[in-house]
Amino acid sequence: MSWIAPILSLAAILLTTGLRYRAVGLRHAAPFPLSEILSPTLSVVAGIGLLALAVVLFLRGWKRIAQLPDEGADARRTAERRRALWQLLLFPALFALVWVFIPSGAWQPLHYVLVVFVALLLLALLVKEEGWRELLGGAAGFSRSLRFLLWPTLLASAAWILLVVLLNSHSQGGASEFLPRWHSVMISLLSYPLYALLQLSFFLAFAMGRLRVLGASARAQLLVPATLFALIHWPNAWIMGFAFLAILLWAVCYRRWRNLPAVALSMAVLATVVTQAPLENLTEHLRTGPGYVLNAYLQELYRYQGDLERECLKNDGSVRDDSALYFREILGQEKLGQEYEHWVARWEREWRARSAADFYRGLAKASKLPYGESYCLEQGRAWSSEKRWRDCGENWRNFIAALYREVGKREAAASELAAWDPHPSVGLRKTMIHRLFKSPEYFARRGTPAWRIAHLAPLIPPRDHPLLEPEEAAPGQTVTRENEGIQ
Repeated sequence: MSWIAPILSLAAILLTTGLRYRAVGLRHAAPFPLSEILSPTLSVVAGIGLLALAVVLFLRGWKRIAQLPDEGADARRTAERRRALWQLLLFPALFALVWVFIPSGAWQPLHYVLVVFVALLLLALLVKEEGWRELLGGAAGFSRSLRFLLWPTLLASAAWILLVVLLNSHSQGGASEFLPRWHSVMISLLSYPLYALLQLSFFLAFAMGRLRVLGASARAQLLVPATLFALIHWPNAWIMGFAFLAILLWAVCYRRWRNLPAVALSMAVLATVVTQAPLENLTEHLRTGPGYVLNAYLQELYRYQGDLERECLKNDGSVRDDSALYFREILGQEKLGQEYEHWVARWEREWRARSAADFYRGLAKASKLPYGESYCLEQGRAWSSEKRWRDCGENWRNFIAALYREVGKREAAASELAAWDPHPSVGLRKTMIHRLFKSPEYFARRGTPAWRIAHLAPLIPPRDHPLLEPEEAAPGQTVTRENEGIQ
């Protein structure tokens, strides 16, 4: 009966993550090594199996409650135990809420309102059942708890800092590059205790109090809260393990002296050390839940984009040659249609405009004229009009020669004409590539990290996740918000 809440919480996680990420898989939505085993379908099946087991355990526990030994009136004690059993179901409800409703990216006001409402509800239940004295404890318990937690907290913090220094000592810049900013450390130490107190009120005081009412064993009163606290950090495997071990220590301390503020201080110190001296590749900066999944896919996306950009930049052809390569490699479009022609025309104009602006800069510098950057850019764009390009026979050499003749008031030497490269610079090519990475077609290309990010929406509205702004679409393209592509 004591393990109903963890079993049902795990069932809620498996069931909701399997449904939420059915299109993209559980590669980042389950902790290693489960991520190598679970598919969305298997996760849903396992969740349903655990749900059935929890229902059986709940019904058996409901019947057994009346048979537990009483110290007072049978009816009152039975009602208290059954109420405690019902209240433990708030934990799986919370996990289901996180994975069904919380967005992958930015929160909206509705999300904050709901979280505040849930926090106030839980705090009200805790104060009603146990009272403020039970929650905050006394001065004697505070001092004893601090003495008990002092050395474990300091040793764990020192071990973490040593690990960070050892792993980063051979990196470029050395360990000094990873020294924390002390004002951030102080802000964390001052603000985190309240956040820690709120977490511990639910995962430690609330859980342990209900388990005591149910007559759970001393071992269950320690392991059940630790398991629930680890599960709330799903799917960050390293933090799940660290949280499980840490709250075991805090549970021993709280069960003995019933003082949450002291435990919250220990948690604040450890959390500050981990966040301010981070091992990002291990802890993901303490990210958990849907935000962890989004960040993992973002990192995958950046690596994917970097590899594609390096591949594309190996080419050194014209704007048209480069564009064909970018469309094949980035958008996967073998058949180049009207969008491709719009794209090529835009960037050919851009390259002519940049070259003409460079000519104006050189002219201003040579003649010491007070032409500013904006003037040169404006003149470059005016010169590169389609009419002038056609008047030059749509020929790069004629275009540059006309610049010397009409703007520079002289004929260009052969060496000067040869110095103007018709091939786009690396800067322009990178800009083109980055624009394609923002196009709706890139996010709609099935199986890419960008496509996965576009399908990380919660199960229920508001289904917010990273969107493209209309002005970020490539020329001739529009942003779609249909089920395929950017939603």
